[in-house]
Amino acid sequence: MGGPCPTDHLVIRGTSHSITRGQPAPDCPSDHPVIQESAVMSTQPPKPQPPHLPPMELPPELQVEYVNMVRIAHSPSELVFDFAHMLPGETPAKIQSRIVMSPLGAKLFFRALSENLAKYESAFGEIIVPRGGSLAEQLFRPPSPPENPPEKS
Repeated sequence: MGGPCPTDHLVIRGTSHSITRGQPAPDCPSDHPVIQESAVMSTQPPKPQPPHLPPMELPPELQVEYVNMVRIAHSPSELVFDFAHMLPGETPAKIQSRIVMSPLGAKLFFRALSENLAKYESAFGEIIVPRGGSLAEQLFRPPSPPENPPEKS
């Protein structure tokens, strides 16, 4: 057989969590302690827990603001969202609220917003974003006649 059995020699079998005594290696004395790791299998996969959301309170004095534009700035450590209400012909746009988030918080907010927009569109139809020019130009351009006006009879 091989050389003497080292005192820290272990026999490890399996891949999971329970540990029991096993058989010594062939070249070790029979009284040498051996640890055997055996696979523990569960018949049912663990059920995912629903996310625990902390309770939120809506203070009665909280002002609800309508916004139709946002300016976003960022640094390495935070993102700043300035939500504003812009009226046609009025400048500057009035900032209603400033929200500052960590990059991780902004990424999680983006994910939640994307998921909720997908749910909205599946319930109410696709949201069409105007093409060409800036969104502000699209939203606040002067009225124009329809592209294909109905024919007069």
